[in-house]
Amino acid sequence: METCVETFKREYPKLFAQEKLILEFTELLSHTLCGYGVTKKELAKRLGKSKKYIKEILNGERDLKLTEISDIFHALNWSVVLDIEEN
Repeated sequence: METCVETFKREYPKLFAQEKLILEFTELLSHTLCGYGVTKKELAKRLGKSKKYIKEILNGERDLKLTEISDIFHALNWSVVLDIEEN
């Protein structure tokens, strides 16, 4: 029997890929913040943005440009390395 996730992936592959990327990005950012003891407030300050902006990112509610993603990790002294995999 197919799970709900498998059905969603089969019926809406493009949307599934988008949601997967958002989830992976927000999890990576969340783990980075937690692992290095950086609060949402501190990250917002480093970026010159509001805490609300950071919360929206972590909740997957904000579409980000590649430059914004780069800026976020640069503020944490990290750089982004991309990789792809075949579906």
